[in-house]
Amino acid sequence: MFVKNYTKYGFRKTALYEARTLKFEYLGKHESGWVIIGRLCEDYFEWVNDFVAYNEKSGEMVAGNFENYVIATSEETLNNFLEEFPCEEWDYGDI
Repeated sequence: MFVKNYTKYGFRKTALYEARTLKFEYLGKHESGWVIIGRLCEDYFEWVNDFVAYNEKSGEMVAGNFENYVIATSEETLNNFLEEFPCEEWDYGDI
């Protein structure tokens, strides 16, 4: 099991309320085998913070929140997941 702490990665120092989230369009079942379940948040924008993703073909999984901690079957699994489903960085203050 691989754990990545995102609390210290990639936040711009000029933004007070930085967000790192998944697109809501990622929720559901995908041809690549990934099934993504998450809590949809809405406030002008739509995004996903907390999620669980399982690949039915490979048995791999990724879960967590890209503003805190994410666990994955392996670091390679996380990297492959992010290649297909990149997270977005934005400012909560824009809402």
